[in-house]
Amino acid sequence: MPRTSWSKMQAFPIPILPDGVRSAFNAIVQPMHDKIMETVSENRGLAETRDYLLPKLMSGEICANKAEALVA
Repeated sequence: MPRTSWSKMQAFPIPILPDGVRSAFNAIVQPMHDKIMETVSENRGLAETRDYLLPKLMSGEICANKAEALVA
């Protein structure tokens, strides 16, 4: 992975956009960001459910039909 130093980073100009442009950008990007965060949260929940059920399914402690009832 490429690396750089803070001194090299300081050489790059950072544009400061007008409030209207930032607001318009935020209005477009914020719903996408919210959806990403929602999906990440859902994925974590699904992974927890998988991690809980998979060992029980593999050991025969529960069967798939019972697993469906537990999740519901």
